[in-house]
Amino acid sequence: MAGLRFEGREAKTQNKAVSRRILIGAGMLVGFATMHLWVQGQDPTKGSRDPAAWGGDHVGEGHPEYMTGGECLFCHGKTVGANWQKNSHALSIRLPGEESAEAKALAPFLNEGAQLDYLLGGDRVVRYLRRGKGYGKVDLHSHRWNPHARTLVQGKAGWESQTFGKNCAGCHATAVDSNSQSFSSLGIDCYACHGEMNPGHTDDPALMLLSPKGRDSARVITSICASCHLRTGQSRSTGRPYPNHFVPGDNLFRDFEVSFDQNLIKALNPSDRHILENVRGVVLNGRESPTCLSCHDVHRSSMSRHEKLDKNSKLCATCHESKSGKWTVKTYEVHSNVCGY
Repeated sequence: MAGLRFEGREAKTQNKAVSRRILIGAGMLVGFATMHLWVQGQDPTKGSRDPAAWGGDHVGEGHPEYMTGGECLFCHGKTVGANWQKNSHALSIRLPGEESAEAKALAPFLNEGAQLDYLLGGDRVVRYLRRGKGYGKVDLHSHRWNPHARTLVQGKAGWESQTFGKNCAGCHATAVDSNSQSFSSLGIDCYACHGEMNPGHTDDPALMLLSPKGRDSARVITSICASCHLRTGQSRSTGRPYPNHFVPGDNLFRDFEVSFDQNLIKALNPSDRHILENVRGVVLNGRESPTCLSCHDVHRSSMSRHEKLDKNSKLCATCHESKSGKWTVKTYEVHSNVCGY
């Protein structure tokens, strides 16, 4: 009798489950078809949206109080802390090390009592920093180290007190004040990507921006990553090459102006072209996937996920080419007038 009593309910449940599977399957097919079209270089979303039409910003308002990375590591020390000091984001500004070739090269040009405090940069160029006068200030030396030639390229001005704040701080410091060109933290702190700490994230990690369990929209993710990696724009309000008081979660493009002209994109090197094409797909065409985080695992310094894409796609052909049946990385140079290489 019990079986007969629940037979009708079970039948309805089974029918609903079948219907649900059909809907999910159809949704997955649409999703894969959309991804396939984008990978083949055909954006399936027609029309163009206003990049600045959603969200808010903190232009002219300054930065909120935020939890520093040292505080975050009380809980995330084993997961993030174990890898972060080896991460390229963390190493973009670092201590020089007395025996490093870069530090030795500058030593003859330092006045007696002068000190080199930090190195800025990586495999394209290395710049020299010392603590400046006043809070949130550093001086940049006009000399630079060429990592490829392993030689010192000499400038003329010596120590420059304004250059870092005007050109570099937006991507190499945290909580930058665009008016004074000063910063709260030298280097990239957790707040620069994850924004303000929500106390509730200890129970629900999705409450933090860029959480692995998060539900962030593509345009929010893109705004965060593009605030530093989109190198062809400038702030409408200040004219600086970085946004004015950008807070993670903001709409970057309410202040940051960039051209998505196809001729401009084609003229870029493959690295910058790839970034700009990805950003364009999200902010102009409304695409939800893929985002930067679809391929790049920032904490682990890995982009192994991108290897799963169809290697015959036009997307891969931006940076790779097939030679004798083997895919290789195209040889190209990246230059930046702002960064000096």
